[in-house]
Amino acid sequence: MAVSQKDEDEPIVTSALGETTHSELRLLYDESAESILFAKAQQWRTMGSTLLLYVALIAIAKVAPSNIAFVKGLSFVSFIASPAAIIILIIYQMWQHTEMKKHAVIEKHFSSLFRDVRAIKSRLEADIHRYALLLMMIVMIVIGNVVTFQMLALLAK
Repeated sequence: MAVSQKDEDEPIVTSALGETTHSELRLLYDESAESILFAKAQQWRTMGSTLLLYVALIAIAKVAPSNIAFVKGLSFVSFIASPAAIIILIIYQMWQHTEMKKHAVIEKHFSSLFRDVRAIKSRLEADIHRYALLLMMIVMIVIGNVVTFQMLALLAK
């Protein structure tokens, strides 16, 4: 992204923090960034693991003797897994939100250049992306559960 003429004319305002405090805030900022990346990775793993669980439930029902009670038990497991996975996804999303709030507080104490670079992608845009991905993950889990239930119903016959 090209820097506008207005940006080039404005002087960079450095941080007023002392070196020790600045180092502490950088450490906190880095830890928050790592926490955000960890929570995002865990969200994807949660979704993937839940979908793999659905595949495993269908596979178990296919190879197990045809027992309607057993297949109903597998269906119950799939319906317990879905809300559990969705709750876990939401918890990870809330964790990311908390870490982003830390970033917002910390960046107020950094240089104007740092704030300008961070502002290239608006918080609104980042939130829309983050929550769109969360919604997609939830939809995938629900679709996976519906498909699993239908497959188990077919196998129970």
